This record gives sequence, structure tokens and C-alpha cells, in this order.
Amino acid sequence: MISATSNLNTALWQVTPDRIRLGLRRERKFAACGTRGNVASLVLAATDSDGDRPAIARGGADGQNLSHGELQHEVTLLADRLQEAGVLPGDRVAILVDAGPRWCTAFIAVVHIGAVAVPLDANLPLAELGKQLMHCGAELILLSASHELTAAGLTGKYSPGCRRLRVDDMSSPVAAAPSGPTAARLPCRRDNRDPAVICYTSGTTGCPKGVVVSHGNLISQLMAIRIVMDNGPKTRVVSLLPPSHLFELTAGLLAVLAGGGSVFRTEQPTAQSVLDAMAHARPTSMVVVPLFLSAVKSAIERQLDAAGSLRRGLFLLLRKSALATRSMRLRRFLMWPLLRRFGGRLEYFVCGGAPLDTELARFFESLGVQVLQGYGMTEASPVVAANGPHSNRIGSVGRPLPGTEVRTSEEGEILVRGPQVMLRYHRNVRATAAAIDAEGWLHTGDLGELDKDGYLYVNGRHSSRIVLACGEKVQPEEVETAILRSARISECGVIGMRSRSPLHNGSEEVCAVVVPTADDDPVDPRVLQQALRMEVSRCCAGLAQFKRPTRVIVRRQPLPATASRKLRRRALGAWLEQSGGNS
Repeated sequence: MISATSNLNTALWQVTPDRIRLGLRRERKFAACGTRGNVASLVLAATDSDGDRPAIARGGADGQNLSHGELQHEVTLLADRLQEAGVLPGDRVAILVDAGPRWCTAFIAVVHIGAVAVPLDANLPLAELGKQLMHCGAELILLSASHELTAAGLTGKYSPGCRRLRVDDMSSPVAAAPSGPTAARLPCRRDNRDPAVICYTSGTTGCPKGVVVSHGNLISQLMAIRIVMDNGPKTRVVSLLPPSHLFELTAGLLAVLAGGGSVFRTEQPTAQSVLDAMAHARPTSMVVVPLFLSAVKSAIERQLDAAGSLRRGLFLLLRKSALATRSMRLRRFLMWPLLRRFGGRLEYFVCGGAPLDTELARFFESLGVQVLQGYGMTEASPVVAANGPHSNRIGSVGRPLPGTEVRTSEEGEILVRGPQVMLRYHRNVRATAAAIDAEGWLHTGDLGELDKDGYLYVNGRHSSRIVLACGEKVQPEEVETAILRSARISECGVIGMRSRSPLHNGSEEVCAVVVPTADDDPVDPRVLQQALRMEVSRCCAGLAQFKRPTRVIVRRQPLPATASRKLRRRALGAWLEQSGGNS
């Protein structure tokens, strides 16, 4: 087996020893002051020194802005209301609140009093939310006015004993906020292994499960992310992913607040809304998925195509000059006419959730903006490894976080052991035993390898591999990455379909389902089908022959995906079977 071990005392010394030593001293100093074992202490730690600094804001007419001091006051108010409602430590409290300051207040208040937060994704069907609510056994739902009907449906049909409490009835924090931090209550004392969150997986690999994440899991994540990403009071992010997902919750929200930084939540997760938010908030970094980066790159290229030859030539000249230097600061200076539309201060994207095309990462690097790819899963709270702004290796997902051990099995499966590994699956002993072995290793189901410097490379999921009649195995993610380089294809999903050939009975063939871009949709579907088949062949010409799709299906609707934009392969396969495998 190949193994790469990273612990809190020795992690990343070869990369930036001074920076890591400083980070470790800073985190140990905080730990010495005492978090009382409660992650809420860490999130609200910046209040004393940065109470007036913006903490979290939301755009739009109903937007709310909270400083770090006001956030702590709001948390105290809601924590009192929860206790008055009879919520006790260990009780489950579901959160069905609009993403933004009130969602943040709700989450911190729940863990502050020792209860267990259960974030719900309002975009899911009522039946799926109902199953989650019944499964977790929530005593109460925190909700905002926009979700009142959904909450009423959940408590009326699926969990009649669950009570409801509105979070947008509290008085204005600006009028009610105390003059100093002395009015803040101390969080409930917790043990590192006490549950903090039950987060339901996206279900891309089967039925959703409730992942129980402890206070210790989250504290270890926030400390490690702050060290690797160098978060601090100057950190400003624009948030667009659902906070109900652990990737956004930890890296895009809690870790930023714990460092004294500021979070600006977009009014809507649309391209124009995000760009407007970036121009207004002037972020230094953002947590994104590859689909967002792909959309931004396509928008830039479309605008260049529409611009005159003079402007296009100037851009290409500036980009060529930027590529000639290794200084990211100089690159940003040269590309300022473009980057000022993103606020002018953007230094890097933190990217996860799906495979990232290296060409996409290099495109943004040429503009002076790093793309720091990471890797994780909900069961790892969720980050396992990540590149940092001072140690970025494109193509890899970075080194293991401080305190984390990573190794690969003989079959190439990535195994993880460390303080971020979940406690268990809620009410599912059998699944827990299958995921975490007797030695504490989490079996991720992902395939990967470690290089001599300890950087991790992910090659795909073991369960999504396509087994061909010849015995060769294909990772769908590799084929999807090649196809998505086409400007004529907006989405792509590659899965294994039962072969139609009598000679290959029982085996699979590679099938690609593609969604054309809006401006490449001719009236005649036969013309479109033939054109996209040729386009897929062109994109996959560099792949081994057995990896190239033998069937190309054109789909006019978006592919089935989770809220974090992960492809639901089972749902796509069901659609193909229902349609008979025809476009």
C-alpha cells in the first residue's frame, strides 16, 4: 500500500514551514483558551477583536447585514428562544431557512446550545424532505417565512410531533445589539464526540444516509482549513452554493467567520447575480464547483468573440504576456481590465464537488487567479485534502489536511483516517460498519494515487466504473472531462449501458448523454444528433479506443443533478432505460 500521513505537528513543513508554524501556534493558542468543545466558540471567536467587521450579508431588497458582534447577539437571542421552546442538548433541530445571515444564525444557535443541527435542502421534493425529517427524529424545525408552506406540509404529513419556529420574527439586531461582547452567553459545553450536525448525503451512490458529524470533526476541519487556506480578517468570499452541504458550510462559511473574515451571500445563484455580487463585495476568494468555472470561462470567450478584432487581439496579447511571468500579482495587473469585473481582489477559487479539467484551471491561472482543487466527502466532514495558495499542484487535489492520514488499498481505493471522519451513519449500524473498518479507516469508494511528494490524485469512483466486454475498465469522469471541453456541449454524463451486441451479452458499453448549448440547437433533431456525435468523436480522439463512447444520446433538458451539481448517475440511467436509450 502507498501511504501519505499528515499530522498536526509535521504537516506541510516542506511547503511553507514559517506559515505553517505560525498557523499551528495560532490554533494552539485558541485551543488553549478553550472552545468548551463546542464549534460555535470557534466560529464566534472573532467577536472580541473584530466585532464591528462585516461577518455575513445577503443581497437583494430583503438583504440583511450582520457584523461579527451583531451575529453573536443574534445567536444569543435565538439560543434563548430555542431553550425557552424546550430544546435540550442532543435534540435534533431541522433548519429550513433561506441561505444568508439568518441561516447562519440558526445553525450557530442550534449547536451553541448543544442541540444537533439538521440542514434541509429546500430544493428537494417534499417526500424526500419528509423522509429525512422522520429519519432524523427532529423535535423542531427552524424556518423562514418563504418556507412556511413546506414546513407545514412536513409537520402535517410526515412528522406531526415536530414543532415549528420562525427565525425572521426577531427584532432588528442593529437596534437591539449590546455595546460590547460581555452580554454574550457561553456556549454549551460539549465533548469532541458529541454530535453537531446530521447531514444527508446527496444520494449519487445510492439511498441518502444521515451522516453524523461531531463538534470535534468540525473543529478539526475549521482549524485545518484556516491553516491551509490562510484565512484571516481580510478574507472576503461570495457564497453561492447551498449551506446545507458540508463543503460550503465548512470552507465557504464557518472557516471564513472563524478567521474574522466576511461572507456575502448572492440573492440568487444565477450567473448575473453572482457577477453583480462579486463586483459589489470584491471577494478575495470563492468556494465553487467546476460547473461555475466552466460557465465563467464560456461567458468570457463568448464576449471576446462578440468583441471587435482590436479588443480580442489586445486580450490575447495581455494573456500571452501574463503567461510569460510566474508572478500571480503581475498577471492580475496585466489582466486588470477583465478582473475588475470580478471585484478586482480575487486571488483564488476553492474548487470541489466534481472532477476539474486541468485546462480549465490553467485558463484561470493565466488570468492571475488560482484554482485550488480539493477532495472530500460528507463522511469526512467533508475535506480530506486540498491545495493551498502557496502549494498548488494542478491536476492533484492537494495534500492531506493537517491531522489526516491517507493511503490507497491494493485495489486503488482511497482510505482516510483522521479527526474529520464521521461518527457514524444515523440509525444505520450496518452501513457504518461497511464504511469505517475496525482500524478507523474510512473507505471512500474513490480511486486514486499519491505521488512521491504526498499529493493526492483522484481517478474516479470505484462504483461508477464501466466494465467492457474486453475486460478493460473505464472511468466516466475521464471521458466527461474530455467531452466538456467542447463549446457546443453544456453538460455531459457518461454511464455504462448494457451492450446491444449479441457477442457482448452481459457486458457494458460506454454511453454519453450530452446537452447542447442554447445557441447550438437546430430545428432538425437528426442534424443535431449527427453533429454532436461527430463533436464527441473529435473530443475523445485523444483517449484510448476502448474509452470512446459507442453511443451518444442527445438530451434537451439539464441532466439530473444534486444541489451541489453532482451528476445523479442512477437517475440518468433510469431515464435512459425509460427512453429506450434513444435521443
